[in-house]
Amino acid sequence: LRVCERSLQVLGGIGFTAEHDHHRYHSRVLALNAIAGSTAELTRSLGADLRAGTIDATPTRAPLLGTADA
Repeated sequence: LRVCERSLQVLGGIGFTAEHDHHRYHSRVLALNAIAGSTAELTRSLGADLRAGTIDATPTRAPLLGTADA
């Protein structure tokens, strides 16, 4: 959300017009923020789940590109 708001400042009024794609991204970000929650809410929820052990946060190693088993 912060990135969209700052980019709107850079773009000025063109960011709200149909001639520029920014208005689509900004609308989507606002909708996702309303549906999924703010960054702070998601961070708190993830932290609580990690502390409770309900999420496996063990990093996995991605296969290397170009290997025979990839």
